[in-house]
Amino acid sequence: MTIDGSTLRLPPGVESTPHADVTAAMEDERLTAFTAEEVDAAWIRPLVAGVPTESLSPEMMLIMLQQRLRGLDSQIAMETKGIQEAAKASEALSELIQGMAALRDAMAAKKKKSGDDVNLNTFAFTANGVEYNPAKSFLIEHNIQDLVEGTYDADGNLVSVEDHMTRDVIIGKIETLQLQQRTINSGNEMSMVRLQAAIGQRQQAIQLTTNLVQNMNQSCLDIIRNTK
Repeated sequence: MTIDGSTLRLPPGVESTPHADVTAAMEDERLTAFTAEEVDAAWIRPLVAGVPTESLSPEMMLIMLQQRLRGLDSQIAMETKGIQEAAKASEALSELIQGMAALRDAMAAKKKKSGDDVNLNTFAFTANGVEYNPAKSFLIEHNIQDLVEGTYDADGNLVSVEDHMTRDVIIGKIETLQLQQRTINSGNEMSMVRLQAAIGQRQQAIQLTTNLVQNMNQSCLDIIRNTK
């Protein structure tokens, strides 16, 4: 049988399902083959408790391992997708924040006081290599809401904004966007921790099962030698 690219084989002359005498002799062996921490792993408990000894076979263990890996692989795929989506969202916010910062600086060139009204129809500015003329077209194109009174289409997209705005409003919006980005990045860090944990559990499950199968095989061989 092959699990995760590795082939687990029984030694020559050993049956795939142990004889009752063999499994009985292995009763103590299987209980002492693990550390306390390994026995605590929820997925492995049926291997050391609650499963009749005669039912314990390499095939049974590999089936249980496959079930465990399917669950972990599903979790790994989900966490990976979430990390990728969050990274894209964070990157989009970075570009938006840079654009808002460029608008803020352009407004500062018009009026020194952050609380002064600035007519967004009277100047152009460049953000992320794109020129926006007039300046308020940036707010409309990027659907920057919750700034001033605006007009929205049936889908809730911003189609027009007031001509006058203070730099304080832009600064406040930048801070809001930065908070959103920090929240996304923080969540992504937790997703990375969960992903690494799932990968570690996957590796442990494979190693643990491999060790147990090898332990069973060795016990079978020892008993066969003693009966000759």
